[in-house]
Amino acid sequence: MRSRSSPKIITRSNLLLHNYIGNLSGLYDANFLGKHFQKPLMHEDYDMWLEILRKTDSIKPIGNLASYRVRSNSLSSNKIKSLVGHYRVLRGFQISVYVSVLFTFCHVCIKLGQKIGK
Repeated sequence: MRSRSSPKIITRSNLLLHNYIGNLSGLYDANFLGKHFQKPLMHEDYDMWLEILRKTDSIKPIGNLASYRVRSNSLSSNKIKSLVGHYRVLRGFQISVYVSVLFTFCHVCIKLGQKIGK
């Protein structure tokens, strides 16, 4: 089983490159940050964490809280749809087309590096 590692502190700038927060284990203080709901789109968790980081300067992960399996036919396994979803989330935050493409390209490079490193 693989595990996901993240920076000790997650900021908006490093979250733009990659979503380090697993959807099934993310917690935040709604009293401090307000309530945030996931929108019906691909990468809804990524979109929500970027929205939360508009209200605070960083997020500090507390460790691995859960495990999940990615099946070969799941949405998570379809890399083309994943890239399109990543790009659309960035565009939804009014990030320029050029910067969105750059960050999406970095996302691809990170994923390829992870695959090669196995």
